[in-house]
Formats: sequence, structure tokens, C-alpha cells
Amino acid sequence: MTPDYLHFPNGQKFRIEANWDSFVTFCDLTGRSDLAALDDIKGFRINEVKVLIWACIKEGEEADGNKFNLSIKDISKRLNPILVGVFFEIYSKQVYAQIPQEYQTKKKSLIKMFTTRKHSE
Repeated sequence: MTPDYLHFPNGQKFRIEANWDSFVTFCDLTGRSDLAALDDIKGFRINEVKVLIWACIKEGEEADGNKFNLSIKDISKRLNPILVGVFFEIYSKQVYAQIPQEYQTKKKSLIKMFTTRKHSE
């Protein structure tokens, strides 16, 4: 999969990686323990959105081999509604592109996919 970048108006760009580590970081920082929260982004509290964006940027920048020292507030100050929308397009593309075809057609939730997937031995 080609890396996805969020381009800020000041010329900065940050790679986005919606992966397991970014999900764990999000849950740790928001106090959520229910992975179902990641399946319905419409249910996020507004202050959680910036945490998810920060966690995905942190993972992306580390995947690119970059040192990432910006705080959640540093990223949040650079965001605007358009960038948040672009982020969620990238997020959805990355998360749902990784779901096997059999689950995409049934439109199962991510949680159901993890709990009902048949594993081959």
C-alpha cells in the first residue's frame, strides 16, 4: 500500500498510519477500552478526534523513519475542518482496505471481523 500523507497549509506533511499501534495509543490516551469505538468514528467525542489523528501521524512518521516530537496540542493547532475530513478519508481507506473481501461484502464491523474470523491452522 502506498503511504498516505496529510498536507498542512504551512507546507508540512505527515504520514498517516492507521494500524494496531495507533489504535492502542488512542485507547490508552482516551481511556477507552472498547475497540468498537474505532469502528464508528461518528461516535467519537470531539477531543478524541485530535488524539486519533496524532496517534496515526506518530505511527506514520515513525514508519518513515522520522523522529516525531510534536504533542497532541501541536498537531491540533495545525488542524482545520478540511484537514480533519481528509484525515478521515485516509483513515477509512487504510482501515477498510485491510479487511478481507469476504468481510467487506457483508459489511461486518471491525470487531465482529476480529471475533468471528476463521483461522486456518
